[in-house]
Formats: sequence, C-alpha cells, structure tokens
Amino acid sequence: DGTIWIVLRDGGLNLFNPKSEEFIRYTKNLNDANSLSDNKADCILKDSYGNIWVGTYDGGLNKFDPVSKSFTRYNHNPNIFESISSNRIECLFEDNSKILWIGTRGGGINKLDLKPQKFFNITHNPTDKNSLQQHSIMAITSDKEGKVWIGSDGGGLSCFNPQNGKFQHFTKDNHSSNGLTSNRIWTLLFDYEGILWIGTYDEGLCRMEYKNGEYNFTSYRNHQKNPKSLSNNQINYIMVDSENNLWVATANGLNRLIRNGSPDGYHFKRYFHNQTEKNTFADNYVNSVIQSADGRIWIGSYQSGLYEFDPINETFTNHSERQFPEDLKLLTIFEDSKQNLWVGTESRGMLRYDISQKQFFPHPNNQMLATNMVLNIIEDDNGNIWASSTRGLSKYSPTEELFNTYSINDGIQGDGFNRNAAHKTQNGTLYFGSNAGITYFHPKQVVNNPHEPNIAITDFKILNQSIYSEHFAPSRTFESQKNTIVLTHRDYFFSISFASFDYTNPNKNQYKYMLEGFNEDWVEIGNNTSATFTNLNHGTYVFKVMGTNNDFVWNNEPAKLRIVIIPPIWKRNWFIALEVLLIVVIVISYIQFRTRKLIRDKKILEEKVKERTNEISQQKEELESTLEQLKNTQAKLIQSEKMASMGVLSSGIAHEINNPLNYIQGGVNVVGDYINENLEKQHSDELNPVIEMIEEGVKRAAQVVRSLNRLSSDNISTMNTCDINRVLDNCLLVLHN
Repeated sequence: DGTIWIVLRDGGLNLFNPKSEEFIRYTKNLNDANSLSDNKADCILKDSYGNIWVGTYDGGLNKFDPVSKSFTRYNHNPNIFESISSNRIECLFEDNSKILWIGTRGGGINKLDLKPQKFFNITHNPTDKNSLQQHSIMAITSDKEGKVWIGSDGGGLSCFNPQNGKFQHFTKDNHSSNGLTSNRIWTLLFDYEGILWIGTYDEGLCRMEYKNGEYNFTSYRNHQKNPKSLSNNQINYIMVDSENNLWVATANGLNRLIRNGSPDGYHFKRYFHNQTEKNTFADNYVNSVIQSADGRIWIGSYQSGLYEFDPINETFTNHSERQFPEDLKLLTIFEDSKQNLWVGTESRGMLRYDISQKQFFPHPNNQMLATNMVLNIIEDDNGNIWASSTRGLSKYSPTEELFNTYSINDGIQGDGFNRNAAHKTQNGTLYFGSNAGITYFHPKQVVNNPHEPNIAITDFKILNQSIYSEHFAPSRTFESQKNTIVLTHRDYFFSISFASFDYTNPNKNQYKYMLEGFNEDWVEIGNNTSATFTNLNHGTYVFKVMGTNNDFVWNNEPAKLRIVIIPPIWKRNWFIALEVLLIVVIVISYIQFRTRKLIRDKKILEEKVKERTNEISQQKEELESTLEQLKNTQAKLIQSEKMASMGVLSSGIAHEINNPLNYIQGGVNVVGDYINENLEKQHSDELNPVIEMIEEGVKRAAQVVRSLNRLSSDNISTMNTCDINRVLDNCLLVLHN
C-alpha cells in the first residue's frame, strides 16, 4: 500500500504514510504486555504472511500483527531450551521455505518456522494449576459436549475444555469414599448412557456419573472370595459393544459387566485361560478388546496374539496361533472404515488380518515407519491412518501410499507415546498422549510443506581431503568450467556432499543421486547428505542429485557436476596406439623371424631328406646287391645241392661201372694171355686187335669212372664244371659195348 516501516535506535517502530506524510509510532508501554518490548529497535523484516518482525537491542524479538495492532514478544529464558538464545537481535532474514533466521549478539543464529503450526501441545506446568497434573498421559476420551477427559499416571483424572483452555481435575481423596480410587489412570471410556468408566492401574474400575450437578463415583475391585467381582485390579482396556455390554480387559482375564439393579449391584462374568479347554484364550493378560462392524468381538493378548470371541457359545478362537505361535507381541487392535482389521505389534509394525484367508499381511510400507513398535492405530475423517510409536507419529495416506513421520522436530510434544492413549473427537481432532504431555491437532491443519527446495553440491573430497574452494562452485548448467572437476587415476576414492535448502526439519530431507555412466537408475539414500565412489574407470561422468523438504516434496531440477577422470598414461590413446604399434612390430618381426627360421629349417630338412634319400638309395643298392648275392648264393646252393646229388649219383655209377670194368680187364688179360699162349700167330694176330680194342674201351671206361669219382670228390670241397652229357654218353657207350 506504499507505507514505509522504520525502526529507530531510540524511537521504536514507526509507520510512515507518504500520501498523508504522517507517522504512527509503536513504542514500549510498561503497562501493556502486548506492546513493543524495547524502544531500541535495530532491525526489521516483513514476512510472507504480512507480519512485521522487529529485533531490539535488549528486548528480544517482537512480532507485530498489523490487523490487531499488537506485539508478541519472544525473549530469552534460560530455563526453556527452545526460547531465543539472546535478547540482542542483530539481523533478520526469511528464506524461500518460510524460515525466519535470527542473528543475535552472543547467542548465535536462531531459526523460527513461520509456516502455520501443525501440532499443538498440552503440558504439565507445576506452577500452573490450569495445566496437566502430570507429564505421562495414559488415557484420553471425550464426551458429547466436546470436552476431553485425560487420565495420567499419577496425576489422576483431568477434564480439558478446548473452547476456553480450562482444566478441571479429579484426584484420589483418601478421606472420601465417593471419589476417584486411584491417581494412576490406565484407560477411559464413555458408554452409550454417557457414563464415564475409568480403568486404573492398581485399584480396579470406577464408574463416574454426573447427576444433580455433581459427579458420583462407584468403584469395582477384585475380591478373591467373590467370583463375581473383577478378575484383577489392573485394568488395561475398556470396550462397550453394540448392545451396551461393557468389556473389561485386565492383567488376569477378561470380564463382562452384568448390570443388575443399581450400580452398586453390578457384578462381572469372568473369562480365563483353561488348559483343559481348547476354546479359551491362552494368555490371561488381555490388553485390547474391540467390536468390528460385523459384530465380531476381537481380543488382543500380548503373548498369545489375536482371538475372536463367540458371545453365544462363549468360546474363543485363536487366529494367530498358526502363523505366529509364540511371538506376535500384539499391542493394539483397530478396524478402519473399509473394515480392514489392523494390529499393532512390538516388533513387526502394522499387520492386516485377512479374515477370509485367516492370515496376517504386513503393511506394504512398514519400512517407512520410524520404528516397528506400533502402540496405537487410529483413522481420521479423510481415511488416513495415524500410528503412534515410541519414535513419533506416522501418517499413512492410502492415496499417496507412503508414511509421513512426525517427531519432536515437527512440533509434537514428545516422541515416546503411550499405548491406548489415542482418541478422535466428534469434530475430527486427534489426541495422542505421551510421556511429555498431549499432542493434539486437526488432520486438515497438517498440511505438507509445499516448498520445492534448491539443491546444491557443498563439498568434494578426494581421499577425505576437501578440494572445495572458490574455483569449484557447481551450478545447474555446464556453461562454466567451475562445474567440471578433473581427476586422475590416483584419485580412486572421492565423495560428494550436498544439501537441500529447506531448513524446516533438515533431518527429514531425503536425497537420491545418479552418476551417469555408472548408475543405471536413481539411488535413494534417505537423509544421507553424501555419496562415495571408489575405483571408477576413466571417462566422463555426470553426477546428479535431487532432494526433498521435510514433507518429501522433491525438487524438479537436479544439481549437476561433470566429473572427468583422466586415464593413466598406460591407458591413454597415444600410449595404446604406441602399444598397438609395438605389438604389430613385434608380431611382424616375429613373423619374419619365424619365416626365415622356417626357410632355414626347410633347407636343412631338404638337405637331410636328400642325404637320407641318398643313404636310402645306397642302402637300396646295397640291399639289391645283397639280394642279388643272396639269389646267386641261393642258386649256387641249389646248384651245389644238385651237384652234390650228382656226385652221389656219379659215385654210385662209377662204383657200379668200376666193378664190371675190373672183371672185363681181368677177363681181357686172361683172354690175351690165352691167345698168345695157345693160338697160332695168325689167329693171335687176328684176335689181338680185338683185345686191344677191348682194352682201349676198358681204359676209356676207367677214365670215365675216374672222372665220375673226381666229380664226386670235387663236390665235397669245391665245385668244378663238367660236361655231364659227355660223361653219360661214355658210360652208356661202355655199357653198350
């Protein structure tokens, strides 16, 4: 509107209207706590919601509401850790995520989230009677008027009016018989008649009725000699069914209230574990009882699990024995608007029980819970499931299919919530009790932070040594060489740090990164703010990182960094080319060497072959000569054998011829002597030529015999040629004559 806000060292806050040229002054008023805290104003800021923030010299921080014209003061309180750290304010700044940053003198930097508050808390203040009586809240319920009833562990019963913020407390009065029996309240329930039932840790059950302008209490305890009394004085849970039957779960058995006459005459029917009967529950410690939309009554036991009770036959069916025979550790039971039956467990998160299949199925997003211990489950009017645990609140959105977990950093009173301390009022407000008080909120007020954060790379470390400097300032584009970093093979281990510029709750910011050239997909790393890489191959990579704010809103444009890893000298192109060339030269040289060697070996082989061939030819000739000699020898042997045979034959013939010759020679000699002696010379002359012819024939026959004998004797030692035909002719001639 053109007006100007001015702060002065001694003049407080001033509003100047240029049109009217008038000032409106806002200064400290000792009688008005909603005035400026200090007239020495040093800095000023107008936030995104139109509020004016004034930092003073010694009066802390002030917020001015232009509509109500009033100030809200923020001063340092040494007893409150969350108060501003110093009352001397030096500077103010609001970032894009609507966080107000406050610079102080001597107190460092403070931050204040300007976004609308999601959660509201009720705490115990020992100096304020209009507060909780005790920190630890164990039970919460509400009546038809919208008042919230609160049971604490040691502080009794309290009634809180959300309209005016007033409390009304009820505690045990040892001097009154018509009052609260214990200050340790474990569970609370309003029945259909508007009666408040109070379950205590140690003094049984109380009935509280507002009648005739006052509250009347009726107590019910365990009496060992009365089987119609409560089975145990520790009340864990109270449930009223569709027929207004009151069910009381205790540390030792289940009880059903029997209304008979006046409240003083009410008594109980007990249900215990019975070892001889199969259709009873196996554990007398009962911590949950609910009735589902179809009229079934479900009972939860820490040790033995989930049971279904048949009120007609009064029998129990164990639904967890088959799948979890010993260790389900059930803490709570809840049925949502879609008639899904959920159980919260100590170590298995949320489980859905499918009645038709008689099987438990873990919630598909259990891994997103802050812890697997689920103490309470409740559904808001939008169908979102809220689960409290020892580490905060978790909201499951069926449409988004994810859990959002809220911790003390998001504004809830404490992370450690208590079992059964959860309640939804008629207007949809949710209340959760913890060991630090109560956190309440309307789910519509729990709006996700819409701010899309910027992401920046904040550091680069090589071998754990930072190289971040003014020369390395990554941006969203590659226009500058500052967005590229060059590494060598010696930089085998490096890490990249980054941050999401949303400081609403930095611990909940989520990140994912991708190293193009190495990762095929995004790597989700939760709230880790660094990524480490080792032994990457040489080449060019592009590192991308994206982040969320505290409510998982991702930024659209990732921060980028180009990383060039120079290969070692032995992996560079020229060196590889040189290696290839050297290999080629070596191969060629080797081929040439082998070729020459092969040629030389071939010649040597040829010579050896030739020499061997000559040797073989010579041996062949020798063999042929030897063979020829053998043949000649064989022929001679054959001839010798023939001649030997012939010698034997001729010897025989000579012997056979020699005998007649001897006879003939003798006869011739006798005949010659006879002729010479007895015949006349004339006749002897005629006969002597005949005798001479016979003698000549005998001589010639004797010569033949001698030749045959020589043939026979010659064959014994040497072989001589002879004309056998002639010899035979002579023999035949002799024989013929």
